[in-house]
Amino acid sequence: MKKTICIFISILTLTAGSAKAIEELSEIEVVGTSLLPGLEIEEEKLPYEVQSFGSESLGNETSLGITDVLNQSVPGVFTNEVQGSPYQGDVTFRGFRASSILGAAQGLSVYIDGVRINEPFGDVVNWDMIPEFAIDNVSLIPGSNPMYGLNTLGGALSLTTKTGMSHPGKTARISFGSFNRKKIDISIGGEFTEGDGGNYFLSVSHFDESGWRDYSDGKISNIFGKATKNTDFGSIGMMAYFGDSNLLGNGLLPSTNYGVEDDVGQIQERGLYEGRRAAVYSPR
Repeated sequence: MKKTICIFISILTLTAGSAKAIEELSEIEVVGTSLLPGLEIEEEKLPYEVQSFGSESLGNETSLGITDVLNQSVPGVFTNEVQGSPYQGDVTFRGFRASSILGAAQGLSVYIDGVRINEPFGDVVNWDMIPEFAIDNVSLIPGSNPMYGLNTLGGALSLTTKTGMSHPGKTARISFGSFNRKKIDISIGGEFTEGDGGNYFLSVSHFDESGWRDYSDGKISNIFGKATKNTDFGSIGMMAYFGDSNLLGNGLLPSTNYGVEDDVGQIQERGLYEGRRAAVYSPR
């Protein structure tokens, strides 16, 4: 959101006749940014380029989620799925990461409707817990902006959820893919009473796959609910979501066979990675 803060300054002076006079200065507008979309300002006034895309880009036939869309659409963003799941990936932006792996060097902050979702311990981001079907807008704000909190070294990712006013009615989406992959999304939104300014939005999602590697099946379920009401003083609302996931993160495969060597110290057989990429490495 872009917000404009108006500052009015009054100066009290004394004239030669001891009479009080008030001089009112002209209005000063200070342009800033905040965590949520709001007042529109000209794009050229921002000292950096904000990359944004809407809900129509999430979960379509060319992407598997937020991390995949970022990788395809935003210059400077790279992702890797070292765990073998599209919901356990690392997002790297200009050398800084937002990862679900504990111990990774984090440098990106992630927000949903202004609420920071980086975990307190290690600043990890659980991508599988984000209700993607309820996301309306995704904005990537580059730079180390102190407004987005500690450890915002490379930038911030701001997610805005849908409302009953922006996405009214009932929507269902079912998709299938390789490796027994299935996903179903259902949502419903609307007004409580017509004309009272109150609206609701509810979405349910379920993801299931067997995985392209051995013993790498995964399941994710998300439920998201939101209720808002517009008043004369602004908008008030309540948001809640529940997530349950069971994902297996298998490690990397060795490209070297640590078995029997010949007389000159060369490995006689190829490594496990070359032999079968779908295998799981389990050293004895």
